[in-house]
Amino acid sequence: MKSIRKSISALLALAMIAGCLSVGAAQPVSAASKNAVYQKYNKKINTRIRKIQNSKTDIQTTGTVFYVSSSTGNDANDGLSPEHAWKTCKRLNEDKNGIIYNTIQENGSATVLFKRGDTWNCDGISLWYPNVTYSTYGTGAKPVFDFSVGDAADPSMWTLKKGTKNIWIYKKKVPFLGSLALNERSSADNYDAYYDYRTKKWYENCPNGHYSDDGYLCNYKEKNYLNINKLPENSFFVDVRPPKKYLDKASGDLYVYDCNDTGTLYFSCKKGNPGKVYKSIALCSGWGLHCGNSCTYDNLVVKHTGNTAISNFSSDDSEGCTLQNCEVYFCGDTYISFGNTDHRGMVGGECSGFSGSGSRYYNNYFYGCREGGFTVELGWTGSLKNETKTLGDVIASGNVFDKCDGGIGVICFTESAKGVNMSDIRIHDNYFREIGSTHDKDGSDPHSLGILHVWDHSGEVDLSGFTFTDNLILFTENRVINIEETAHKGMLHAKGNTAILKKNSGMHFLRVTNRTYKETYIDSVKKAKPYIGSFGKIKWI
Repeated sequence: MKSIRKSISALLALAMIAGCLSVGAAQPVSAASKNAVYQKYNKKINTRIRKIQNSKTDIQTTGTVFYVSSSTGNDANDGLSPEHAWKTCKRLNEDKNGIIYNTIQENGSATVLFKRGDTWNCDGISLWYPNVTYSTYGTGAKPVFDFSVGDAADPSMWTLKKGTKNIWIYKKKVPFLGSLALNERSSADNYDAYYDYRTKKWYENCPNGHYSDDGYLCNYKEKNYLNINKLPENSFFVDVRPPKKYLDKASGDLYVYDCNDTGTLYFSCKKGNPGKVYKSIALCSGWGLHCGNSCTYDNLVVKHTGNTAISNFSSDDSEGCTLQNCEVYFCGDTYISFGNTDHRGMVGGECSGFSGSGSRYYNNYFYGCREGGFTVELGWTGSLKNETKTLGDVIASGNVFDKCDGGIGVICFTESAKGVNMSDIRIHDNYFREIGSTHDKDGSDPHSLGILHVWDHSGEVDLSGFTFTDNLILFTENRVINIEETAHKGMLHAKGNTAILKKNSGMHFLRVTNRTYKETYIDSVKKAKPYIGSFGKIKWI
């Protein structure tokens, strides 16, 4: 499989449709991308990307230092030196004899270093311990965590489904997939469908909710079954039906990532046999790296997850973590639902995200990520009835978001809380290039993302401590700022930003919805000022 970095050079001249104000026929992308203004800012973004990709390890190790190398390590070693490194993340996660836990108890922290130039396949960090720094040692390329379960670019492994001209069946059974990374340049959509265990049938995605009053899927009475033969172009579907034991009755979540069940992969490809059309088809599956509170990820590369690439374990008392000098490619987007008598189950995720205040994102590169680049989140807190919760002390600076579905999400799921105070959230000096949800080409989906997506489930959110400053936006297929399902007070302060947007794309600049999803679309910076401040300058090309 060709490396993503080699593919980036071929992408630099491409430009997606921009999102913004006036409605009309879209110009050809090539015409706008040749514009001198576009090229000026495109060059600026590429310079920052190269700097992130070539970043060096410069951290202060804390506590006992442990070493991991997939090329030279051995899990029988003690892991206390490069010469005696462990081999797998599994060994790290098991923490036999509690050696990592004990050093944290004694010293307050620990450090785990991964050898540069090494790759771990479907083997990632999953350790709940707090105050751990995960970084690198040695020379060469950053260590890579690749969660693809295979490369499907083999013509002999695909067969055309009988009675169709474009639905291809992969001969090998696969687990549930979040996306297919095609030639490391783009990704195919995971088609939404719902399985009811009582009827033992798949149903089409329900546009306005998932369950009817009788407890069945909303498409049950209409018998709107999934028609595999009519999958949209460049989308796929995997008919995995994990046992009902993986449906959590309390939350309705389906823990697909704990299930080894597999199903048939169907892919809509009008160009012909996918194995011939594409030089690489990465099957993106599973979850990526997970840590405890107040941890740091530094100089790591994560690729091809089916769900969240990098996160911390969420709880009522979660504290944010730091992500710096990392690269994330083709991650996020797993979405599936299974019906039972009480709940729908789903698992879905942004590319990366930390739960709790104190999160830091410095100088990271996100490419081709589904859902969004990263999310800062305040999770469900049932003990906060009639209280106001704070999500704050969050900084995102120096990052690049490239051809992702969305940019940055700030989300509060505190339904039982009186409100949320977004205090000292600073989104500063980040670059966004060609952002736009592939699930929302016409801008009509109320759940679509944006460059900045603020979403709250609590009683009221105070945005007066939220700043969005000195950021660069180069084309977007989506709205620039999306304040969703929020009873808000106080103004989000946006200033000093630069947006280079494409004329006649039909997208809105700002979208605001209240708790009942009454929508307000604002198509000028002047009218948006009561919500976001002055914003900055916009140039249309």
